Amino acid sequence: MAEPVLEIRDLVVHFPTDDGIVRAVDGVSVAVRAGETLGVVGESGSGKSVTFLTVMGLVTSRQARISGQVLYRGQDLLALPPGELRDVRGRRISMIFQDPMTSLHPFYRVGAQIAEAIRAHDRVPKEEANRRAVEMLERVGIPRPRERARQYPHEFSGGMRQRAMIAMALALNPDVLIADEPTTALDVTVQAQILDLINELKHEFNTSVVLITHDLGVVAEHCDDIMVMYAGKAVEIGRAEDIYYRPHHPYTWGLLSSIARLDQARERLEPIPGLPPSLINVPSGCAFHPRCRYAFDRCRTEVPALLPADGFHASACHLPLEEKERIAREEVVARGMSTSVEPTVTPPAEQATQPLVRLRGIKKYFPIRRGIIFQRHVGDVRAVDGVDLDVFPGETVGLVGETGCGKSTLARVITRLHDVTEGTVEFEGRDITRLKGEELRLIRRDMQMVFQDPYASLNPRKTVGSIIAEPFRLHRTVPKHRIADEVKQLMELVGLNPEHYNRYPYEFSGGQRQRIGVARALALRPKLIVCDEPVSALDVSIQAQILNLLEDLQQEFNLTYVFIAHDLSVVKHVSDRVAVMYLGKIVELAEGGALYEHPRHPYTGALLSAVPIPDPHLAATKRRILLEGDVPSPIDPPAGCRFHPRCPRSRALAREQGLETDHVPLCSQTEPELVPQGPSQLAACHFPLEDRRIVGESEA
Repeated sequence: MAEPVLEIRDLVVHFPTDDGIVRAVDGVSVAVRAGETLGVVGESGSGKSVTFLTVMGLVTSRQARISGQVLYRGQDLLALPPGELRDVRGRRISMIFQDPMTSLHPFYRVGAQIAEAIRAHDRVPKEEANRRAVEMLERVGIPRPRERARQYPHEFSGGMRQRAMIAMALALNPDVLIADEPTTALDVTVQAQILDLINELKHEFNTSVVLITHDLGVVAEHCDDIMVMYAGKAVEIGRAEDIYYRPHHPYTWGLLSSIARLDQARERLEPIPGLPPSLINVPSGCAFHPRCRYAFDRCRTEVPALLPADGFHASACHLPLEEKERIAREEVVARGMSTSVEPTVTPPAEQATQPLVRLRGIKKYFPIRRGIIFQRHVGDVRAVDGVDLDVFPGETVGLVGETGCGKSTLARVITRLHDVTEGTVEFEGRDITRLKGEELRLIRRDMQMVFQDPYASLNPRKTVGSIIAEPFRLHRTVPKHRIADEVKQLMELVGLNPEHYNRYPYEFSGGQRQRIGVARALALRPKLIVCDEPVSALDVSIQAQILNLLEDLQQEFNLTYVFIAHDLSVVKHVSDRVAVMYLGKIVELAEGGALYEHPRHPYTGALLSAVPIPDPHLAATKRRILLEGDVPSPIDPPAGCRFHPRCPRSRALAREQGLETDHVPLCSQTEPELVPQGPSQLAACHFPLEDRRIVGESEA
């Protein structure tokens, strides 16, 4: 096993506040080995980011009470003077932050910011630093690097901004690269590109990597060692195979059981009960015991030590080793990790003869105008550009695709939050495309929406009771004296304490705020609920709770869902049928099982191949289809098939046919129609994929 390049010993970081001491990190010890990747996982608030912000010297003794040691090649970074620490930070240890838009200065060009990082540590002329900045942008895969270096961060896409952050972090060839949730806000295809890039550069520069994330699929594919954190402590540390196939801590079992997996049949998730504890009032004994189904008396009084069980594998749990091993075997078998992967086709819900929602020829363009006084029309953003879709009563239709494909715009068209440019929207056989005023308000009783960001969609100045009661007041469906009782019943229905009726949104966790949004959507007993990325910002355990809640409510009230997400694992778990969108159009529509087992469109195949699987063995053999470049601009979409500039299949066919062009002319000149490609699939592709599975297939 490689020697440690960075070692954390008994690190403690406590923040004094008016409410008490926040024990953000409470005695963490871990080693980062030379040339290897350490994955750090856990729910929000577990201490992951604070641990490594302290390593970087970004949390100081003026802000917090810090003790312990952070050893870089034997040198204690916590004891270094600020000047010497600055020399290590950036040159020897670099960091990629979660949100590149807030980490890059909006007033300075991207190339200048990378050059500034180089000149802060290397005394080189400005021209030399600029040249090296352009080289690094090219090295991380940014097209036209010389031109892009002169642009500002807002002119970059999300994936390109993250690549620019990686270029800055690696510009000085550091020994350790700390990546703090580097792909959380990115599409699955861009996420795969970024993580592959980090892995490639790790081997090229012999860099050690710390990957902080809540995505256990990402960790399975890219990490050698894993540290699981809970309530400021490391509760389990081991090699990746140990954590996935022989986990010893109940919290690790809970995280693995909460994941919606792409490689397994649709089934009910098993979330961890309850919520992470307050770091001001951490439970006595084992901090996890209030949520642990295996807890006994000793767990409630005595803090467990992190003890090795087998070499490098250690866990902090009072259960006897034999009991841990037995439960671990049961958990692994229950997750299907020891069985062969055979995607199961989920039978679709029985469809009524008439759809609840019918969309025909839907187009939604946003005009672009220039000029302050005399504005002139210069073009359109073609957000949705010709969509036909039926949604039947009682079913869930998933909408997937990369950012900018038109998913959310289509959702707002369905609910009439946007007026269509062309086409018709029918609800229960009635054309509602041009309804206004009282007629539209009455229709809105039967269709509601759950938004992506529950905090932004809840009025911070109103109590939760007032927020949930608002539909009752607007539509006057409940007498005033009964509104409070109805709201409390709704709160109880979605798993909220009715006693919290008078609390404000900021007093609730992210998962609880999403439950508030669900309660508000349910208030009028609608027939259709459109869920726009409702779980994308949540931890896996909270995500599982919300998904189970939506499933239970659908069965109880016969709800119909349109479920929008970029996580295909989540979409598979909840959907009867799935529509894949690309650049304003549906390119594939199929029953869930058929789409996941035999994708017909190359874009669908690429999306599925990019989804990380929380199983190291399967991750090592999974066939990956890489997409080059970003989604084209919806202002000027490509001619022919809109996917052809990025399509690996069209490119491969052109090579096979000995064509001089990069793509088959049919793809670049003629737009394909959405036509049947099997008994339960439609795809818009001139050369659809053959019957072969993406998940679990070895690279040919």
